[in-house]
Amino acid sequence: MKHGCRVSSAQFSPDGQRVLTMSEDNTARLWYAAANFALGENLSFKATWRPMKHEGGVSLAGFSPDGQRVLIASEDATAQLWDAASGEALGDSMRCGGRISSAQFSPDGLRVLTTSEDGIAQFWDTATGKALAEPMKHGAIVNWAAFSPDGRRMVTASTDGSLRFWELSTSKAIGHPTKHETWFYSALGSRDKQRVTAASGDKTSCLWNVPPISEQETNEDMLLLADLAEATSGFALQISDQADILRPLSGDQINATRWIIAGRLASPKRLTPLQRFLKWSVSDPRNRTVSPVSELTVPEWVENMIEEGTVDSLQAAMHVDPSNARLAAHYGRRLTDYAVAKGTDPYKGGSARVKADYQTRRALKLAPDNDDVRKLRVEVAELLQLPVE
Repeated sequence: MKHGCRVSSAQFSPDGQRVLTMSEDNTARLWYAAANFALGENLSFKATWRPMKHEGGVSLAGFSPDGQRVLIASEDATAQLWDAASGEALGDSMRCGGRISSAQFSPDGLRVLTTSEDGIAQFWDTATGKALAEPMKHGAIVNWAAFSPDGRRMVTASTDGSLRFWELSTSKAIGHPTKHETWFYSALGSRDKQRVTAASGDKTSCLWNVPPISEQETNEDMLLLADLAEATSGFALQISDQADILRPLSGDQINATRWIIAGRLASPKRLTPLQRFLKWSVSDPRNRTVSPVSELTVPEWVENMIEEGTVDSLQAAMHVDPSNARLAAHYGRRLTDYAVAKGTDPYKGGSARVKADYQTRRALKLAPDNDDVRKLRVEVAELLQLPVE
């Protein structure tokens, strides 16, 4: 099977009757393989129709699931569909905003997915070559994408160190991006559709849980949402013939509603997005995840904010967990650095001194036996020239 330049890849069609080759001569070619050959024997091939030629170098090529079409991506940032029987181009070229890093058919063969160096993953209609839905964006080059076996979800891997999960029916993101210290360059889903493994530039491979996609909400769930809204506001709406009346709810009534919701959703079964929201809303704010769609817990997030150690990060964490003694002590210590720094506005510096003293005193009362808290209080007292307890 000869080309005009080096052949960079070759693959069989799904039925095993043809071979698709890709070459540095800017072409891809289809070949018929001789029938009735034994493994290990020489094969004879015959080219089908004319070469499929692109303006730029051919970088990626593959068959559709039914073997009737060929998808070819070029170095000129375009992808093109071709008829595998006639070698004729199908539809318009699919033009991306940067060099195409991956291109593949969806499991049902109705869409093409491209990822490119402009940070975009894009679906295309295989019938017309036109873009479908909104682009799926990352903050850097998208290196790879993979579909779930059932074709309902996909994952994209980026050089910004994130994986993102997407629902194919809407092209909307599922959950929050997963973050890693360095870039990802490939990802693959498990057969049970629950996990994804990703290869990283730091010589590691990571395993991630896949967020569930939307399921059908029930009327019971919608009623629980209405009950939660009333419990959160502290009022119940009573509708009469004459007027709508807001009736205050007692503390016992509010707690009873929250207990009912928590009890209904205590089962470990997979939850719909609404059920996850309901369960999250009635969970302990100090120990639940930071959002209904996140795997990161509040204690883990608070520790991350303490490690980050900026005034803004510690202040944000204080709003979430104000009774955390270590957090309050670290917040006071960072405020002290700001108060004594050269060039600090005197008024703002004075306010920071008062807050630093208050927060570290309060932290010591919350956790008088915590060595870290005591150490930070001593440092603050010395820097601010306050008496040490």
